[in-house]
Amino acid sequence: MLYHFYIITNTRTGKVYVGKTLDTYFRFNVHRSELRRNKHSNPTLQADYNEDPTCWEYTVIETVDGGSDDGRAIEKEWVNAFPEVYNILGRAGVKAKRTGANGSPGRKCTIDGVTIYRSQRQMIKELGQGRTGTRHPNFRYI
Repeated sequence: MLYHFYIITNTRTGKVYVGKTLDTYFRFNVHRSELRRNKHSNPTLQADYNEDPTCWEYTVIETVDGGSDDGRAIEKEWVNAFPEVYNILGRAGVKAKRTGANGSPGRKCTIDGVTIYRSQRQMIKELGQGRTGTRHPNFRYI
């Protein structure tokens, strides 16, 4: 199994996003599509893209035969190799706290007080908890 490690570079600031994929063509198109639709899971990357969508480069930096390894260690090395990265998790020294029922890994991740939702359904459910009133009987609960 070949893992392709890639970077998405903001040519204006020099900041990069490091990623890993089996299919670079597909993954680059997913990133481009999410960024264009303002739906990218990385809010910092999305905000910088919204400022200037013309200053981005997509580059494969390494291809590795992963064998039984999932490539996370190599990806972490690449994340640590760049001075400024968009990557939220995996950076050395960044503490991520996953929260869930009874402290178990859950659907959201809190980093330095910022909550990142891993599931849109969970986000909708939590945002809707503060609403008052009744729902129409034909609509099911989330």
